[in-house]
Amino acid sequence: MTFGLRLPDQFRLEGIPVASVVHSARSFDRRADMRLSIDRPAVLRTDDQAYEIRVDDLTRNGCRITADVDLEVDTVVTLGFAGVGQSRAQIVRREELGDAFVYGCYFEQPLPSGAVTASTRNNIGRLTDEGEMIEAFSPAEVKLGARHRMLLIMGISGALWAAIAGGAFIFLLV
Repeated sequence: MTFGLRLPDQFRLEGIPVASVVHSARSFDRRADMRLSIDRPAVLRTDDQAYEIRVDDLTRNGCRITADVDLEVDTVVTLGFAGVGQSRAQIVRREELGDAFVYGCYFEQPLPSGAVTASTRNNIGRLTDEGEMIEAFSPAEVKLGARHRMLLIMGISGALWAAIAGGAFIFLLV
């Protein structure tokens, strides 16, 4: 059966059922931006209430969140992320997962360049009832600059060569 569409020979899929091709096309991940798994706390605001949620993964155009609140698809919410700020989003997918709900959200405006990376930094803390700031996550690892890394590598290499030379010298004396 044809539908009035004739594909050029280089695009023909001989011997593959049409249903398989359609299924593959539907299951293909159409995201243009990289999806980053961040597993961070955030705040979801509806018109009348705010809820603490978890952001499972994030792209510039949307995110996947887990929440205890039951919302409908097409609901517009405001999401607040540490390191990113607030962004309005529409819920485009909803799955029930035990007592929680997993939502796919699409941002009204893409996040600014670098916002996804900023969300992964250790910049999240939690305020206590007394207004004190406590760390919600372990401190960030110390990353040495390029010059210090090179000096460290050269120092370790020099120490290893000195040990080899010392061992060879002792071997020759014996």
